Amino acid sequence: MFKPDQPIERVKDDLLGTGPFARALGEAVLKYTSKESMVIALYGPWGSGKTSIVNMALEHIGNISKEETDKPIIMRFNPWNFSEQNQLILQFFGQLSNLLNRPDWAGDFKKAGKRLKLYADCLRPLAIIPIPVVGQAAATIASSLDKIGDTYQKVGKSKSEDLASLKNELANILRKQHRKIIVVIDDIDRLNLVEIRQIFQLVKCLGDFPNTVYLLAFDKGVVTGALKGEQGDLGEKYLEKVVQVPFEIPLADRQEIERLLFSQLDQLIGDIPEERWEQVYWGNIYHSGLKYFFNSIRDVTRYINSLRLSFEMVKGEVNAIDFLAITGLQVFLPDIYAGIRDNKDIFAGASRDRGGQTQRDEERKRCDDILNKGTTVEQDQLRDFMKRLFPRLEAVYGGANYGSNWLDNWRKAGRICSPDIFDTFFRLSLPKNEISQKEILRILSTAKDEMAFIAL
Repeated sequence: MFKPDQPIERVKDDLLGTGPFARALGEAVLKYTSKESMVIALYGPWGSGKTSIVNMALEHIGNISKEETDKPIIMRFNPWNFSEQNQLILQFFGQLSNLLNRPDWAGDFKKAGKRLKLYADCLRPLAIIPIPVVGQAAATIASSLDKIGDTYQKVGKSKSEDLASLKNELANILRKQHRKIIVVIDDIDRLNLVEIRQIFQLVKCLGDFPNTVYLLAFDKGVVTGALKGEQGDLGEKYLEKVVQVPFEIPLADRQEIERLLFSQLDQLIGDIPEERWEQVYWGNIYHSGLKYFFNSIRDVTRYINSLRLSFEMVKGEVNAIDFLAITGLQVFLPDIYAGIRDNKDIFAGASRDRGGQTQRDEERKRCDDILNKGTTVEQDQLRDFMKRLFPRLEAVYGGANYGSNWLDNWRKAGRICSPDIFDTFFRLSLPKNEISQKEILRILSTAKDEMAFIAL
């Protein structure tokens, strides 16, 4: 069964020990008692578990809020649902309006919900406001709000009902409430540049109401790049101006990631006979290169899902350790994987005695051109990894020679470096009319039983 790449919802499902950090994040939200709007940011690269941490933090907030009337009102806004220009901002206030206008909320919240709907209508003619130069934000927004106010009056609304008045009225209503409104906006780094800027325009200038706490989750590098726009290096300064409390996700514990990886691998390879699994060779393959591919739980999930699809197709026909290794390249370094697949003459087979240094130099250049496509792994580590998978590369890089006397052993072991087995690793099936290893072993098992052998 495939495992979906989904965030966890509760602390009890935490596999990487990030629960304490998530609880600290939840505590930081709850301990904020000021009426002013606050923005908390959770920084981390893709696949680092930001959404899982947000889920656990919200769970903690719900668990320790003693009275129902004290529990924060939580709104999760998914900007991915809205891609058209200005739709993102309008839908945000529409969703918040619907949340506050629930029948079971107190009258003041419902009143705020109705005013928010009107506020959203006011914003409809809003053109995208460019990210301003730091220090000029107020003037830029004020100018834009004046334009909205002018538009609003032109459609027949009174001056007292303009955007600024509505925002002040909303602020007064929300300032009197005891319950916080927590707005969660995740995956900001997956939006396009315009949408990222809209989110921060929304948080900083349009939705900064009292008693609101924004919890934003994103890759800081991606977002600061988007906020730069035409402002040179001011993207990070602008971000610092918006975010009051930044949290960096702690690096995942490698031991926990490895524990998860190995537990998943055990389910896949548990029925492989001991004589078909060389533990020393596995240790060399894993520590020379494979382990460097796994930096997050998402990496493990992607890898295991790929194995679940392909390994059963060739199980028993190829060396399991080599298949784990080549699948790592397929998932994390696909350009190198394709280069190996398309250059069998370099990687498979024994060392070549003919051709001398000139041929070795040519082969080394071809091999380097392929390996240089792997930018996420150190070249020395990658080269060591490849030499263990394909022993003939030792001679190409000036090391030991592996002559033709090795070919029979490699074929029997189902190694990828065997010219006879190499293609099966990529085709995931046997050539037409070739007998499988499984069938050969079944035939051999009947050798001492004449009747059984005849019956085959």
